[in-house]
Amino acid sequence: MQLYKQRDFSTLLGDTFRFLSENLKHLLSNFLIINGAFIIATILNSYYFLNESFFSSPLHSVLIVFMALGGFVPYAFIPIYLVLYNNHKGTNFDYTDILDFYKENIGKLLSYILVMLLLFIPLIIGFYIVLILITITIVGILLWPIAFAFLALVFSLPLYEYLNTEKGIFECFGYAFSLIFKKFWVTTSAVAILYSIIFIVFYVGLAALGAFSDLIGIDTKNPESISSAMNSYIAVLSSPVTIVMTNLLTIIFHLFRVVSGMVYFSQKEVLEHISDDDELDQIGKSVF
Repeated sequence: MQLYKQRDFSTLLGDTFRFLSENLKHLLSNFLIINGAFIIATILNSYYFLNESFFSSPLHSVLIVFMALGGFVPYAFIPIYLVLYNNHKGTNFDYTDILDFYKENIGKLLSYILVMLLLFIPLIIGFYIVLILITITIVGILLWPIAFAFLALVFSLPLYEYLNTEKGIFECFGYAFSLIFKKFWVTTSAVAILYSIIFIVFYVGLAALGAFSDLIGIDTKNPESISSAMNSYIAVLSSPVTIVMTNLLTIIFHLFRVVSGMVYFSQKEVLEHISDDDELDQIGKSVF
């Protein structure tokens, strides 16, 4: 699939699903290889999260530190994968190439983390102020998915540009806003629709767990009954099946972050006409 291509709303969604259907095996296998240790640490930490004695154990401290240090690795995977996919014109690369890319760009990744930490608080404060303002009306509430999609793009598109070019980190953030606002409603709506589907599936699963726990029956006048029900609900949430399902949904969410890559390459094509330049280069090579 050619990534540099101008896309409308339907094409952004269609190409996201098409990309996943054509490259899912390669994408998923490499994702699990690169992020396997982090996923295992997350599962272990989730399993013992509600066990009070675990908080005082050395293993919990090790897992927390490991997850804090490695949490950015899964987040950066999709941008790195798509940049390599574009550079290799397909999937003729493997996890060793991805690891090499991580190593070669570790300075950029660390710089990006530091800048994001600096910008995180003012961005979040501004975001929630806007969210409160638009919540005044019913129409404003309907714009929540657009607002969260915009925030997701603000966090992700600069990383694509930073890894894909030699621009400075702050220049990449400015460029990312140009990408988003060039076709604002098209880009944010596509991301909002896809992320909304994922979150609906996720929260329907949590609601199903809550409904299951309600079957236990609670006598509100009986503290022992409430305590028993809460313990049962905790047992359901901390069960291996629940934890595995939650992590599977998290993996699916990461895979569907391909949509932000489609937005990046599509909007970059709109601004820079890169595919047209590539075609001219190919014509020039064939002539000479």
